[in-house]
Amino acid sequence: MKREPWAKTEAARRPAHPGAILREDVLPALALSVSEAARQLGVTRQRLHRIMA
Repeated sequence: MKREPWAKTEAARRPAHPGAILREDVLPALALSVSEAARQLGVTRQRLHRIMA
């Protein structure tokens, strides 16, 4: 079986948690607070906080 040059057998590092991406990249880039992001997403602030934790 031929391997694709871009395919790796093992990941070099663990994938980032989706909450970490939201907390560290998305919300600051959009200049949104957790409360405002939750309101726009139609979820409670507590639920969004739990996702990011």
